[in-house]
Amino acid sequence: MRVGFDMHAVLRRVLKNGGEYADLYVERSSPLAIQCEDDRIEKVITGRECGAGLRLISGKRTAYAYTNDITTSSLLGLADALNRSVSGSTEHDERTIVLHGTFPAGIGSFVKQPAQNYATDRKVAMVKRANNVARNFDPRVRQVLVTYRENCQEVLIATSSGEVHEDARNYLTAMVQVVASSDGTVQTGYEPVGGLAGMELFDAEPLEIAAEKATRRALMMLTARKAPAGRMPVVLSSDAGGTMIHEAIGHGLEADLAQSGLSVY
Repeated sequence: MRVGFDMHAVLRRVLKNGGEYADLYVERSSPLAIQCEDDRIEKVITGRECGAGLRLISGKRTAYAYTNDITTSSLLGLADALNRSVSGSTEHDERTIVLHGTFPAGIGSFVKQPAQNYATDRKVAMVKRANNVARNFDPRVRQVLVTYRENCQEVLIATSSGEVHEDARNYLTAMVQVVASSDGTVQTGYEPVGGLAGMELFDAEPLEIAAEKATRRALMMLTARKAPAGRMPVVLSSDAGGTMIHEAIGHGLEADLAQSGLSVY
C-alpha cells in the first residue's frame, strides 16, 4: 500500500510522553453490493472507504483514536491527543523507531481472478441468472432475493517495535433466499456462497446452483413434518459446536479479561 504520510513521525509522536507500545492501522477498501428483489435489480452500491486508527498502550490502559484523513498532520494530531492520555507524564526523549520493511501480502496473493477486474454488468448478469433459476423453478415460489457482495481490502499495520505488515484481503459472498407457499403454508430456503477468493469461487460453486438449492429447500419444507418436542440427544456439526464453545467458554478466557481479574475462570 502506498502511503502519503510519515509513519515514523506518527509513532514517535504518540510515545513522546511514555507508554510501552503503539501501533498504527491503515485500511483502504473498495466494496460493491448488488441486490435483486421482486424480479428486478433494486440496488447497486459501490464506493471507496479509507481510515486509520492509532493505539497507545501504557500500563493496563489503552487509548485509541481514528480518522479518515490519512495525512501526516492529521495523524500527528491523533498522536498528540493520545499521548496526553498518559497521565502524570512529562515529555520524554524522542524514541528511535526503525521499521523493518514490508512483509509480502498474504491472502490476496492466492486470488486467481480478482473481482475488481470484472465489470459490474457481468456481476449483475450473474445475479439475474440466479434469480431466474429460482423464479422459474416452481409456481409455488413467491419471492426471491439474490445478493452479491465483494470487498477488496488493503491493510497496513506499523508498530513501535519496528514491524510493518501489509495484506490484501478479497472478500466475496453471495446469497439466494427463496420464499415458497402452498395451502397457507409459507417456508423459506437459503443458500450462501462465499470465501476469501476471487471470481473463481463461482466456477466451483455457480450462483445458479445455489439458487436451485435454496429453492429445493424451501419447497421441501412445505411438506416437512413438524419437529417433535421434548428432551432428546442432539448431534452438532463441528462448525456449530465450535461456535457454541467459543461463545460459552472462549470469551471468558480472553487475556484482557484475565489480566483485569474479570474472567469467570
